[in-house]
Amino acid sequence: MNVRLRSVVGLGVSFLIVALLLWEIDLGQVIAVLGRSRVQLLPLILVPFALDLSLRTVRWRILLARAPRPGYRGTFTYLVIGYLANNILPARLGELVRAHLLGTREGVGRSRALGSIAMERALDVVAAAALGAVTCAVVGIHGAIVVTLALIAVGAGAVVAVVALVPHAIMGQLLDMLVARAPGGPLSRVAEMVSRFLHALLDAATPWRVLAGLALSFAAWLATSGLFAVTGASLGIALPPAGLVAVAVAANLGAALPSAPAGIGPFEFGVVVIATALGLDAPTAFAFGILSHACTVVPVSLLGGYELGRVRWGLGSLRQAGERELGPEEVEPA
Repeated sequence: MNVRLRSVVGLGVSFLIVALLLWEIDLGQVIAVLGRSRVQLLPLILVPFALDLSLRTVRWRILLARAPRPGYRGTFTYLVIGYLANNILPARLGELVRAHLLGTREGVGRSRALGSIAMERALDVVAAAALGAVTCAVVGIHGAIVVTLALIAVGAGAVVAVVALVPHAIMGQLLDMLVARAPGGPLSRVAEMVSRFLHALLDAATPWRVLAGLALSFAAWLATSGLFAVTGASLGIALPPAGLVAVAVAANLGAALPSAPAGIGPFEFGVVVIATALGLDAPTAFAFGILSHACTVVPVSLLGGYELGRVRWGLGSLRQAGERELGPEEVEPA
């Protein structure tokens, strides 16, 4: 029911945002802008695309912290399958899909996989919001946008710092003590699940791993901005580098909101908000968002589909894995 509710809410958000964009922007002009694009430039997106995925693969493997864990090839496989699931399934089930696959197929345990993904997402928010605040200020966008991004970066950064710097041994003992004192029945089961997840989060949050993960997150977002540079160039759009970073961050932070699969609607809205503030007309900004979104979603989905076949899973298995409740671990990590 929770997945269904989130799916309905996400579809509603996407519908409203797309309807708002189409109400304000002439679709005929958007199509005309897209029709003038130089598609021969688009294969160049594979360079920043490959760099982005490579950096995110290395980051996730670092955050997995300890054995057992897959090599870089295996980590990459589960990463892109998760991205595929986010693009075709509702409620952003891709994170649960890759946690399930990694946890059950590699002996990692689902809780430890989820802990590493939670830290990965937190570092993404810190890096993206910080880059967004700085680049928006550099290109002359001020006011509520910069303040909001700065507050998100500071707030998320403070949470990550606390988790990284708190004495992990003491916190681990405290968690074990709370589980031992939990009353029997469903509450005991919930306490166990929460404790396993928090132990996994602490494993991923050692100071050096957090610093390395944060550096890789900044680098990955800059690589993502390179994809927007290519799609912008194909449309004849000339934005400063800081502006491209701001657009990329706004699009991807927007796509993190509840929405239809692949973040349809919020992604384009983020591009339109920043790009029009940088001087683009609305139809061109909307076309920029549509083309950038397609170039973000299609390659990783094709790659995820290939890896899905390689591990001999089908598309129907993805939703089942994403919706499965986190019951007892199939494999308890050593």
